[in-house]
Amino acid sequence: MKKFFNLKIVLLFTIVLLSFSTFLMFNSAVSEVIYSKIFPGNVLFKGNIFVAPATDGGNQGLHTSITGQPNLTILPITALTDGSTNTHIWMDGAETGWSAINARTVCSSDTDVWRVGDSSLLTAFSAAAVANDGAIGIDAGDQDLQNNESFGFWIYATGNLRAGDFVLQLVDVTANTSINVPAVKNRIWTWVELDISGIAAGSRDAVSDINFMITTAGAAAFGAIDIYIDTVVTWDVACESALGQTLVDNGVLNVFGVLTAFGSNNTFVALAEWTAYFTHYEDGVDFIVDITNNSAYTALAFLAYQ
Repeated sequence: MKKFFNLKIVLLFTIVLLSFSTFLMFNSAVSEVIYSKIFPGNVLFKGNIFVAPATDGGNQGLHTSITGQPNLTILPITALTDGSTNTHIWMDGAETGWSAINARTVCSSDTDVWRVGDSSLLTAFSAAAVANDGAIGIDAGDQDLQNNESFGFWIYATGNLRAGDFVLQLVDVTANTSINVPAVKNRIWTWVELDISGIAAGSRDAVSDINFMITTAGAAAFGAIDIYIDTVVTWDVACESALGQTLVDNGVLNVFGVLTAFGSNNTFVALAEWTAYFTHYEDGVDFIVDITNNSAYTALAFLAYQ
């Protein structure tokens, strides 16, 4: 019994020592690192890792650094495309033109939970919500989506959405079409791409509104639930450029374009995300999609990948 008792004491002391050492390594209040450890395998951090500058300003040329092989790469893109015709942003940083379908839901621009910019569209469903309740977005002019194949957006929910609990509805002068939103995990921003290529051309050539609505199954599964939508966009596959990597979150660090025309100024130009292009995440290789007419450029994409 004494042997096991002593073993417990040793284990407890070891755990306390390691915990204290880890505290010294990663607690920002500690000014000097007095303990180091090699971790075999992978170490996962949630949040930012900050490498503090030298407290003496770099005496004797010393500086702090991270040594190792980061997963960074530079990808040449032979030619960007013209996204000005087929890439259409239905919602960006300003959630204007959106309203609740009825009084069982409340729509607002939320500045606490968002993915791009500084706000998102919050649709708060009450416990009394029923099928087809939700948010309606009215676009300025009918949109012809016959040449578009994809509909994408960021979504965040305060519950685990199952596939079919929530739908996107395209409101066309000919017919309305509802598409199931796939499963979304509780309180995790998720990029969703919906395939609209199978919708009859005559039912997506004059889309006036888009609705995000709860279904019968979704209304039965939840009481009150909040669903946030951010940056809604449609595009065509011809506007995509494959990046050849599975990116980390926000893994497109920069995209630089350079004019290719003979006699043009070949200075690199930084292209802004959600102005010139956006990042489209898939299971596997990810893409950038042109928003504006970037067809005059070849490009270099600086990427962080998994």
